[in-house]
Amino acid sequence: MLKIIKEKGAMFGNPILRPALRAEVRKLIGDTDLLDHLLKHMAWKVVPGGEERFMRRHNADGAMEYWLESADLMDIRKEAGVEDPYWTPPTGWKFGDNPTQDPVCARKLREFREEIAKLKKQLFIIETGVYEKHMVLMKSKEKLEWQLGEIGISLRGMEVLVT
Repeated sequence: MLKIIKEKGAMFGNPILRPALRAEVRKLIGDTDLLDHLLKHMAWKVVPGGEERFMRRHNADGAMEYWLESADLMDIRKEAGVEDPYWTPPTGWKFGDNPTQDPVCARKLREFREEIAKLKKQLFIIETGVYEKHMVLMKSKEKLEWQLGEIGISLRGMEVLVT
């Protein structure tokens, strides 16, 4: 069975359906009871050599499908805290990433958050500078108003002398 599954390139996302696998294996195993027993009980078993594991499940149409996956995926699922026995890490996924989120989206989201934090920091600096300039302008306005008041007092004093 291992030889046939490998020849067909059956892996997660490209499984082989039970009737096709059974028909191919039937050419090699004459005992149909043994064949059906193997098809039923080979799921979750590590193949000789220990690098791959037989997997099976019912697809959305209800048909049984078989494939090989890395034997390490069980440990990866446990370490990632994923309870779905059929979860396969998406391309680009690393430990620490959210297992339910696409890593590309997660990376973009992280980049957006970093960019927003930078923009907030820049806005704070700008607001601080604007506030400081506003305070300088308010002091200048007060000084000008005081000076205009003094000029006004001087002009009234001159007006009294002229009349």
